[in-house]
Amino acid sequence: MATNADISALTREAMIKSVGKGIFLNMALPAKLIAERRVSVEGGTVIKRPVDTVDDMTDVGQAYLINEPMTVSRKTYLQSPYFNWKFAQVDMTYTAEEKFMNAGGSDTKVADFVKWLVNKGQRRARLHLLKQIYAANSGTSDATAEFQGIADALTHDATYGNLARSTTATNVWWQGASVGQSYTDQGTALACTIENFRLMYGAILLNGGDRSKLLAITGQTNYFNLRRQAEMQMKSVEPGPLAKYGAGYDSMMIDGIEIVSEPYLENARFNSSYATTKKYFYILNLSDWELRLHPERAFAMTEFFWQGNINNGQDEYLARIMLMGNLVCWRPAGSILRTNVS
Repeated sequence: MATNADISALTREAMIKSVGKGIFLNMALPAKLIAERRVSVEGGTVIKRPVDTVDDMTDVGQAYLINEPMTVSRKTYLQSPYFNWKFAQVDMTYTAEEKFMNAGGSDTKVADFVKWLVNKGQRRARLHLLKQIYAANSGTSDATAEFQGIADALTHDATYGNLARSTTATNVWWQGASVGQSYTDQGTALACTIENFRLMYGAILLNGGDRSKLLAITGQTNYFNLRRQAEMQMKSVEPGPLAKYGAGYDSMMIDGIEIVSEPYLENARFNSSYATTKKYFYILNLSDWELRLHPERAFAMTEFFWQGNINNGQDEYLARIMLMGNLVCWRPAGSILRTNVS
């Protein structure tokens, strides 16, 4: 573009006095958990709950003849899985230079830098939580620092809630649902079809699941594939409750179950495991899940503190957004994860 020196000297840029958002990320599962009142703010040393194992009781009963003695059988039906608190923080800093240069009223101040920084920090905190919720299962456990995600709860044979699991041999009641009930088919390739979607939620219903509380989550590619199939079979596809929020969610209803598109699962910019997680397909019974947050650190933000008060401190101001909690599932058998759906 040609430059006129006089205009350049005498005319200011047309600066819009607000900061545009390059990318806005929604969080489908936390939004749904909030809607279902499955977010709780509580304390305690660990997150613990007695759980009915719903073990097989057919061998407890006895058919007997009138002259036979009656047997007595005892079994243990309660277990106490527990989860450790996880800690996370997002730091925000600005220097004295940024503080004092971002002053002077409308002549010099396009937007409030500190207010923008706080909003940015809150988005970073939400993204940090999102990454942990949808993380590919790569070793996160009860003992590691990260919040435990969906894959940690539903991956077959992985210790979860401090209880070991192994195919049908050890705590099978604590395994995520399995289409073939072998608990070895989680990574088997599965075509993204309505028929296979029905097989997946059917495996949950075999374990006594409540269809009305199910939420399916998958990446955009799988979602649009299923939607195309649904539109071929039906005159119209009903939007799901999340779509009705008007907050940028794509969701639809099939067989009375909401299926939501989670863009993060195949977002190469934010998700380093996108090549893996874009093939993930979750169906969750929301009644079994809780996002637990400690009352003192439920996205709580500290005040900005001048670091110059500390010996050898920098001339800058520091605040942190603090998070303490965990995502827990009290009945993995009520949900399912397939990791190779396309």
